[in-house]
Amino acid sequence: MITDFGTTPAGQTVRQIVLQNASLRVAILTYGCALQSLRLAGVAHDLTLGSHDLADYLGPMCYHGTLIGPVANRLTGAQAMVEGRKLHLVPNEGENLLHAGAHGMQARVWDILACSETAVTLGLMLRDGEDGFPGQRVVMARFSLTGAALRLDVQATTDAPTLMNIAQHS
Repeated sequence: MITDFGTTPAGQTVRQIVLQNASLRVAILTYGCALQSLRLAGVAHDLTLGSHDLADYLGPMCYHGTLIGPVANRLTGAQAMVEGRKLHLVPNEGENLLHAGAHGMQARVWDILACSETAVTLGLMLRDGEDGFPGQRVVMARFSLTGAALRLDVQATTDAPTLMNIAQHS
């Protein structure tokens, strides 16, 4: 089931996708490819922290439940070497780059590429040179339910040597 969840300050519609089988009910947001909710049959509480308000994901929960990338963690001095070339990236934590910064995957609205009752595939295109990262990069994330298991498969392709280190941040 796909419903509208909210609208970003830039006017983009954020959707909530609910996947469900006999054991699990999962809610995923197109904003940041966020795992908003994970409910197991017979358990009275949610198994992950999430919010019902988009403003939380735009503010204090900006990394919570999202896919972090193209680089998870910190890069000292917002710099990195790729094939002998020093990349100068956009810092967002003092002089450092944390979780790919303000324009990382966690701060974008992803496209719904395919959806069924028990699986959804979301996609995102990152342009060459954005925030200093080389290569046009295409990222796909597929959430799927099988019994009491939630599976996440992430695939990324690029047309140039680049950095890619994605993490799910629930």
